[in-house]
Amino acid sequence: MTKLINLESYLECCQYAHLFAEDPAKLIPNPNGLPLAYRDFCNRHQSQSFLPIPAITIAQPKTLTPRKSQLPQQNIGLTLPDNSSEQIFIVREANSLVLRSLQSRYIYANVYRYWSYVEQLQQFTHSDKPLVIYDLDSFTPSQITPLTFQNYGNAPYPIPIIDTRSLKKYDALKLSQSYEKIYNSICLEIANKIVQDLKLDPNNLLEVCNYIKKINLFQNKVIEFSSSEYISLIIEINHRFYSYNLSRTNLEGIIYRHCPIDDLNKVISENQNYHIVLLSSYAKLPSVKRVLEQQFHENLLVLDLSVNNFSKIWQRKLGNNFALYGQQLDRISFFVKREGKEIEISLPDKICYEGEQEATIYGQYLKDGKLEENFPLRTKDVTLPFRINDEPFLDNETGVEQIYKIENQYLDQTPNLDIKIRFRLKPGLMPKLEILDNYDRILDSKLIDREELAISDTLGFISIQAILTFRNNKSQRFINILKTQDIQIPITLSDFTRTINEYITDTASQNNIDSLISVTRSFLNLINNYSNIENESNNGLEVYVIDDQDKNQNLENFTKNYEKIDKRINEFLENIKSNYRDIYKNIFQILGKSFAFSNCLNLDFLYYPDQIYYGNLLLKNIRNIYSIHLHNIARMSCTNQRRKAFWYLFNIKSKYHKKEFYKVDDYIWGYARILLWYANPESDCLSLEVFSQHFTEILTHCLTLNVSRDHNYLRDALISLIYLLTFREIDPHFVEQGSPAYAQSKQLCEQLVPNPIRSRKANIDVSLNQFFEQLLDGSATQEQISNMIEID
Repeated sequence: MTKLINLESYLECCQYAHLFAEDPAKLIPNPNGLPLAYRDFCNRHQSQSFLPIPAITIAQPKTLTPRKSQLPQQNIGLTLPDNSSEQIFIVREANSLVLRSLQSRYIYANVYRYWSYVEQLQQFTHSDKPLVIYDLDSFTPSQITPLTFQNYGNAPYPIPIIDTRSLKKYDALKLSQSYEKIYNSICLEIANKIVQDLKLDPNNLLEVCNYIKKINLFQNKVIEFSSSEYISLIIEINHRFYSYNLSRTNLEGIIYRHCPIDDLNKVISENQNYHIVLLSSYAKLPSVKRVLEQQFHENLLVLDLSVNNFSKIWQRKLGNNFALYGQQLDRISFFVKREGKEIEISLPDKICYEGEQEATIYGQYLKDGKLEENFPLRTKDVTLPFRINDEPFLDNETGVEQIYKIENQYLDQTPNLDIKIRFRLKPGLMPKLEILDNYDRILDSKLIDREELAISDTLGFISIQAILTFRNNKSQRFINILKTQDIQIPITLSDFTRTINEYITDTASQNNIDSLISVTRSFLNLINNYSNIENESNNGLEVYVIDDQDKNQNLENFTKNYEKIDKRINEFLENIKSNYRDIYKNIFQILGKSFAFSNCLNLDFLYYPDQIYYGNLLLKNIRNIYSIHLHNIARMSCTNQRRKAFWYLFNIKSKYHKKEFYKVDDYIWGYARILLWYANPESDCLSLEVFSQHFTEILTHCLTLNVSRDHNYLRDALISLIYLLTFREIDPHFVEQGSPAYAQSKQLCEQLVPNPIRSRKANIDVSLNQFFEQLLDGSATQEQISNMIEID
């Protein structure tokens, strides 16, 4: 049978807590949370039976008679007549994200109240005025939730609609008094009367008060049916028993003094657009109910609690399968920053019904006038601010604002994903908030505390350790794929090295030339396709660090194939450069897109200035060969010697471009990426003064450029300047505030404000020039710094 446990009943909470020798004060929920402590208490004790306390004399036998069966025992909660073994918690109305913490099936308190006294409440269900139920037996509610009604399906009565989207606007309906305080005060005054009349030690006052709560006097059926002037009680104090006749007149007077009559009158007079109902065990005393009805006339209905219809309604529901209530979906919005703009991803408006199939809803946002669901995830994780019903979401226990963290646990296989937010809601069950990727996989996600935006503790730079970690992680990701992919790449690489060596030994053989054309084209396509596995641009085998300890047999065979290439590779390249231009371009790209795998080859000569001048050798699409050359020597700058050679070019004038290399788009592209892929400020061979000079010269050149014409150069120059600031970790005086370099940097940032330069890949929420300025001033956030590691 289904067990129904009322987590909102303060009277029951006090009864059960004292029965099991626990402190009910510790079970009272915080003002904005769910009664989770009381839930845990009920879960601990629900299997423990207990005997009802024989505290009311009239309910006991008048004479001693032998009992033929065991005394009937009780358990926490109410048993519903069905074939289920489920547990259902009665809980306050709260937004759907708060309810996730309940981790159990539930029914809203106001829904339970409505169906328990449904016949008495029918006079309000066809009115335009919402219905407000004040349950003084309960914990003080954090919010008042008015009910509206709807005829739905085959329900025998209109069903209530729960709407938690705008609860704050009902704050004027709250009572000023705490419901717990009302009950505590009533019990304390009763206890004080008993202590005085029995002439007990005043120190027993609290014990008597707790005993009144333990027997749950007001929910005992005897008091509502007995017509006697006195309620005869058996009081237990320190294991001694006392008989006491509690005067109904005195009891009613105590209730009147503490009942929130003035509060209710004020709410009624100031809120004429609601029907008001009072539910209270205090009104089980017939005279109390009569006085309350006379006090409020037709402005407030005092419910008759003598008959609770919920069990009958439950049986009827099982037979006819109707919804007990509908639930309006909360307004939930997530905020994603893309290209400097904030995108709001919201759940659509919808009512879901209890007992029906789970509703699946996806977050949507407007893009070019159309509703979209997918948005990109290009980093390991991202944290999204969000609001529910136009308010920040606060942790149920701590009150700390929460944000939503999404993590791509499949980063090694698929670093670039399109994702969407999925919300699954079936009223009465724990709602599910999920992130679905474009492979229909559910990503790891959770709510975490939102801390104040952390100011970078690196004095305004991307730390060396963060860059090294990025290199190692990305390299390992590609290496893992190399290990797990089929053997086509190593086989084709073996064909490639063998074909090069055959050509070197016999350059006149047409067969060798034909083979070289075919194999180089195939291997380049394969490398590009391999990088496309990662949804990357055609960067190639993007491995910057090869750890010898991590080499398995497959990886060793792969690297050994590169080592087999003949030492006369420079002669070979010179030969095909002169005679076979397309082969030369393909092989140059293969070597560059091999990244750190090229470290065993003698390729330093490619960095010589005269090697970066083709004269009339490659007239066809000549600009393309300079781009290929500069991009790919940057890719293969995995050794100190090669990096030194690349940086040596900085102030050399390019014969083709007729200006210094650092003013050339393709060179500054490579300069920026070497800083990310390979450079180590702590160990590279150039001095800090040289890099300081580079910073100033790049900066000075940027100040002379036209944004619309030189946009690409400015983007890569800004990335270079950003990564050069890493030298601040070694020398805090590098571009320090107040220096000429700092002043020039600020000038550049100001100059770019009207036409901001944005990264195509880095998932930062500001433009590159704004991020550069934040680094300069030490105000970049840790999240921005983490996301800037991945550049275009």
